[in-house]
Amino acid sequence: MELLIRRIVSNTVDYMIVSIISMIVVIPLGILKWSISWIPFIGWLSRLVPTFFVISLFYVIYECYYLYSDKQTIGRRLVGLNVRFNVSKNNDDFFWSVVLRTLVKQISVNFFFVSLVSVLIILLNDEHSSLHDLIAKSRVWHN
Repeated sequence: MELLIRRIVSNTVDYMIVSIISMIVVIPLGILKWSISWIPFIGWLSRLVPTFFVISLFYVIYECYYLYSDKQTIGRRLVGLNVRFNVSKNNDDFFWSVVLRTLVKQISVNFFFVSLVSVLIILLNDEHSSLHDLIAKSRVWHN
């Protein structure tokens, strides 16, 4: 249970960091979308890029960068967690494992049912693997 709590805390820290950074883009984007929505005949353009998509994109970039370079994000480093992959960093498949893990994790965060399945996997299986870990063949360990 301790590892699950550490995972929740680390994800909370990571999402707070990404949210603060992404607001630098989201606020001007929101103002631009609002401005465009008032222009006749092209107001529909304001609905092309949902705000949550921008935040999700920032998170995918953030997590891919840190997992690929350090195998841990800032939040995981603060609580002492490390992600271990079945492939070595020198292998070309390592990059794709990081991307796959991050995309599946982001999908599970954005959809409640998938999040519920992910938490149930942690509780019923073991604390080292969630849904995104099982798919990307990775495991989370306390240092």
